Amino acid sequence: MEVEAQPLQFNLEAYANNYTGHAKIDRLLFISKAPTGQDLELQALKLAVDELKNTNNTALYRDIINRISTRSGPEYSYDSAWVDDIDRRFIQKQETLDSELTVARSTLVKESIREGHARFGDLLYSRGEIVEAFRQYLRTRDYCTTPQQTVEMCINVVKCALEMKNYLHVNTYVQKAEAFPTGAIDPEALGKLRAAQGVAYLAQGKYEPAAKSFTSLPADLGSSFANVLSAGDVATYGTLCALATMDRREVSLRVVNSGTFRDLLNQAPVEVRDAANDYFGSRYGTALMALERLRPVLMLDPYMADHVEALLSAVRAQAVTQYTRPFTTLDLVAMASAFHTDEASLEQELVTLIASKQISGRIDTHSKALLSHKEDARSATYRAAITAAEHYLRSTKTMLLRAGMMRFDLIRRPAAGERPDRPERPERGEGPRSGALPRGERGEGSGRRHHRGGGGGGGGGEGKSQKDRGGAGSGSRSRHDNDAAKPNTSVSMLAE
Repeated sequence: MEVEAQPLQFNLEAYANNYTGHAKIDRLLFISKAPTGQDLELQALKLAVDELKNTNNTALYRDIINRISTRSGPEYSYDSAWVDDIDRRFIQKQETLDSELTVARSTLVKESIREGHARFGDLLYSRGEIVEAFRQYLRTRDYCTTPQQTVEMCINVVKCALEMKNYLHVNTYVQKAEAFPTGAIDPEALGKLRAAQGVAYLAQGKYEPAAKSFTSLPADLGSSFANVLSAGDVATYGTLCALATMDRREVSLRVVNSGTFRDLLNQAPVEVRDAANDYFGSRYGTALMALERLRPVLMLDPYMADHVEALLSAVRAQAVTQYTRPFTTLDLVAMASAFHTDEASLEQELVTLIASKQISGRIDTHSKALLSHKEDARSATYRAAITAAEHYLRSTKTMLLRAGMMRFDLIRRPAAGERPDRPERPERGEGPRSGALPRGERGEGSGRRHHRGGGGGGGGGEGKSQKDRGGAGSGSRSRHDNDAAKPNTSVSMLAE
């Protein structure tokens, strides 16, 4: 679908006011380097300098001033007095926090040590030393004594991990915070963690988990997470990922008719709201056009820019699949009109979707129609029922056969003291003992039994009893042989 290229209408200052701190600076610098943001480069750099004056990051300030060079007035020239003052204050603050942390460690008070590392991390984060701040936040982990302190530590670690693009740590510490009972975590804090987890999934190209993370926020973020994301970003990311991976029913439940996410959606660009409503209303062509209008703005987003093409292609494939699902025969001319494209392009899209098994059907190029293969639900149900009945019949016959064999004593039973089909195992750590007799033969000639018999007379009496038992055994064996010689008609009938 071709959409005419229009001049980018983008209010950079209003966009930047949705963020604070590092998020604002990083996004402005990304826009200044983006191919579609060349006209906004100088304005973005100026706004970044204004925001940097509220931080301790003098190194980044020097780099941006060098990029501006002489393209602006004297107000954006290098301010050496401000840089020297900030560097001096930073060194003093660092020494103070270091001494306080040393005292806290000597007293072994967990809360004091935790606060010392957290303040040190905040100072380094403001300075732009993300890796060192990350390490300081991690050190507070061993000194957290309440769920609230652990969740605060997780948010700080996740915030740094996102800037470092260490998405493994993001998922790890989000799961660590979510392990607490629901009532122990503030809904706003849980919303921040799930939004960060959604960004991590998005950055890795895992669009379906990202959609579920973004659309499961328990509370509206507002501006509480503006140093990382805005509420409009969460709505935009969540809507695009949901449209790319979910059907209309899930889009209805998670996006359009979800109370919390609906509030977030009202803070997103109007094109995002229109796309969600049109998709849910099966107006797929209009929804896709709204997203195409939003494409230039999405290309200026640092988290979304690398995924715009993949996401919009996935949304379009999902829309075409949803459109064809109710029909067995579909006119390609009418379908091309609905999607605002030509027949040749639509036919090529359908070929790709059929080859990837997203659509089950074939294209009749002569009559310009899509013929879908629909499985007969009644036949599938009958086949499943017949298969289940055959399995039940086989199992029943097998059980009856075994019962008949046990009734007529055709199954060999193990002798007394013998383990069936299981050799005796040696003791743990020992090999097989040489000369060891089987369990049934050990007691025959044991000294204990001879002692109990009382000498030779006992031996003779024992021999007699053995003989008597032998005679009884031979009689039982003969009866058993006579029974076994009879034809087993019941078993034969069961086997048949």
